[in-house]
Amino acid sequence: FINNLVPEGGSHDAPQFVVDIASALGSAVFAQSELFGEERILYILKQGLALAARGSNNGMRVFCAGDVWGEDFLLSKDSLRESEVRLAMTYVELFEMTFA
Repeated sequence: FINNLVPEGGSHDAPQFVVDIASALGSAVFAQSELFGEERILYILKQGLALAARGSNNGMRVFCAGDVWGEDFLLSKDSLRESEVRLAMTYVELFEMTFA
């Protein structure tokens, strides 16, 4: 995920904003069948599979390594943010960034 922020053919020195983002990331792990997720957190799935409901009658969505959700963590109005609750289908490792 972080590698995608630096342009191809760019300098080997990471721009300061990339360093700041990487420094702000925390990590978490969840066991199979564990429910996880909180509001106002950006999640980046490093390993494993997670499942989420898509809302009323829209089925389920599977998240795999490299998927990101919670991009709406910057929005101040609760009604505009989606639920962040996920079910770990396998062992899950992820990065997380909390809105501060």
